[in-house]
Formats: sequence, C-alpha cells, structure tokens
Amino acid sequence: MLYALLVKVFGETKVRRWHQLVARAARINTGEVNVRRFEKLQSRVRPTTRIALDTTVFQIANYERGAWYSTGKAMWGDFEIDTGFAGPMNPVFPTSQQEQIPFLYSLCELARNGTVTFVLLPTVEGEKAEAKDKHSRSLGCTPLDHGIRYQQLEFSCTRMKFSHSVSWGPLTKRKEDECKFDIGRHSLIFHHLRGKSQQKDAWHLMICDAFGVDVFLTVDEKFIRSFRQIEERLVNLGFGTKVMTPKEFCEACNLRPTHPPDADPQAIMRGSIR
Repeated sequence: MLYALLVKVFGETKVRRWHQLVARAARINTGEVNVRRFEKLQSRVRPTTRIALDTTVFQIANYERGAWYSTGKAMWGDFEIDTGFAGPMNPVFPTSQQEQIPFLYSLCELARNGTVTFVLLPTVEGEKAEAKDKHSRSLGCTPLDHGIRYQQLEFSCTRMKFSHSVSWGPLTKRKEDECKFDIGRHSLIFHHLRGKSQQKDAWHLMICDAFGVDVFLTVDEKFIRSFRQIEERLVNLGFGTKVMTPKEFCEACNLRPTHPPDADPQAIMRGSIR
C-alpha cells in the first residue's frame, strides 16, 4: 500500500532508486556484521579461507535484474515499433538454486572485504567457456561478485584423462612421462563419482585439495550426496576440502543472508545500477 502510494506520488523510477540506496546501506551493514562473526571463527595465525565456485554458482552470481515485456506492435509514423514496458525479472534457475542467491551475495561481500579469498580453478574456467548461458541478457545482468579479484592458480594440463591410479593430459607429443602423475588418495574420488558431469567435478575437487582450497561451493545436489558417501574416508586420508552450497556454508558460520534489491530496469539500461 505504501509502495503504491509512493510510486503514484514520486514515480516508479525514483522509488526504485530509493530502494537501491536503502538496500546498499543494508548490504554494507550486513557485511560488517558477517565480517565480525566470521573473524571470530578464524585462527589469527592461519591464512584467509579460500573458496572455489563451480560453473553453476558462477552463473547464479550473474543476477538477472530486468526484462522487456512486449505488448505487441504499433505504428509510429511510417515505422512499426515494438511496444511494451520494462519490469523486474526472476532469475532463470530452479527455486532451490534461487534460494542460494542471498547467501552467495553475503559471501561475495566477505570476498570484497578481503575476509575470504575466492579462487579461480583452471578446470572450472574451461568448463565455463563451454557452458550455455542461462540468462536472457535482454536488459543485462548485475554480477553479485562485482569488484572481487579472484586468486589465480597456475596449473597446466587442465584437460586430463583418468586411468586407474594414474592420469595424464592430451599433449601434442604423447610421451609416457609427459604431464603424468600419481593421483594417490584422489583415486577414491574418481572411482566413486560416475558419469561425465561428476567426473568433471572430481577434477575440480582434486585441484581444490591439491592447492589447499578450503571450500568448494556447488549447488549440484546429486554430486553433494555422492561426495558425502565417501567424505569420512577422504578425511581419514588427509583430504581437506569441504563441499557445500552457499547456504550450508553461511549457516555453518552463522552468517546473515543479503538480499539483492529489485532494480529499476530503466536504470539498468542506462548502466547506473550495480
């Protein structure tokens, strides 16, 4: 009722802009609270927590803010134009994945503050390049991770193939000793995770553990269930990476979710909304 009255008096664009300012203040306040809560859990002598994101989480981080809703064609002088209006748009993800957005936004705020470190996995970078874009891009997306500097991992042979306890990557010269190493305890992951998509996730996990990444964020429930079946055995072998959804991680650390504000699509078209 109050929103409708404000829109009637001041116009929808101005009211939505005010909403942006209020949401920005709430984001900063929530971020400061989360930093204090998270730092209480951390040892003062260890490095910051390192977090890696899978491909779907990266796509969820591109938050769709608005779309153009057509109402048909009309003549404007001698020209036919598309009439309609700009309005908010729900993210094009299942409900279970949409629920992750506020928690992922909170983690992005921690990364912007330097409280945690986001890491780019070379295997995920290759997967992102091949993944289909799930957004309409009609009025663009606002990246929740805007302003974050990801830590790069230097790693060659990102497209390796698995065979028993030894793996190697396809190179121009196929020699026996090129890009070949014993994957040790990680063989348990490859033997347990079946299917093309889960084999890719197995590589992500191996890289995370090899480079000391603390948390691998994913929303693949099937993959999480499969990992939970062998998690205790992996921990006993010295495996140190946790596999969690953004929501699970925030709840484990008692972090508040941060809800992205509804943007004014007109402002998105002008490029003035972040």
